[in-house]
Amino acid sequence: MFGLSSIILRSKHIRRFCFFFLLSLGAILLVNLFIGLLLHSNPLLPFADSENQLSMMLTGTLLGSALFLLNRCLSFIESLLRKKENTAFLLSLFCFPLLLLSSCEIETSSRVQVKSSVQGTISNAATGLKAVYRNMETEKIKLVMNDEVLGHADIPLGEKFYIINEGIKGLVEKEGTVSIGCSLQITDEQGNVILDEPDLFSGNDLFKKEEATFLRCAVSTGRPMETEYYYTVRAKFWDKYGDGFIDNTVRIRSIDMP
Repeated sequence: MFGLSSIILRSKHIRRFCFFFLLSLGAILLVNLFIGLLLHSNPLLPFADSENQLSMMLTGTLLGSALFLLNRCLSFIESLLRKKENTAFLLSLFCFPLLLLSSCEIETSSRVQVKSSVQGTISNAATGLKAVYRNMETEKIKLVMNDEVLGHADIPLGEKFYIINEGIKGLVEKEGTVSIGCSLQITDEQGNVILDEPDLFSGNDLFKKEEATFLRCAVSTGRPMETEYYYTVRAKFWDKYGDGFIDNTVRIRSIDMP
């Protein structure tokens, strides 16, 4: 019996496995001692249960086996690296998954770039004019009345003003032309709709691509609007060939003619 044990222990691999097993079991015992002292004020309490004892032995065996296998893998790699002819093979073995992962990341990034949408907001501090856009862009927005760029949102009742978007980008082109729609809605402070035009460009919505960098919506004021009241004006431009839009809103004050 003792002769068989001595033969087994002479094996380098068996000795190494026993070392890792005892190391793992010792670590598990220390952890359980700490838990018993911390939770039960008795460090030996976790060892009183036979199920806990079996669980600790099993955990120690699994952890020791994992450490042993890791050690064997590292030893195998080390032995291969000692031979120069195996160095290139190992480098290719480890680099191939990295190259494959890199190619996958590049491909995913390209798809995201294609599918990503351009969206944002822009505002004019002087007038309060705002634009929310998606898949279309505008570089500058402004209010114009009587050929003058406004620095306020006071509109004399009966006057016409314009909501203007400049530097338009992102329209879908078909055979050198783009198609644009424009809706206009005016509501009072209670939310009542004063004017609602679903498409002011209907029947005249085709433009040359190079001419469609400037979008303008004319807004006429008058009855039933009243002076010294506030109104919300919303002009929305959209791409009829695509899904882009620019949604302009401004709160104006209707005043008497100066």
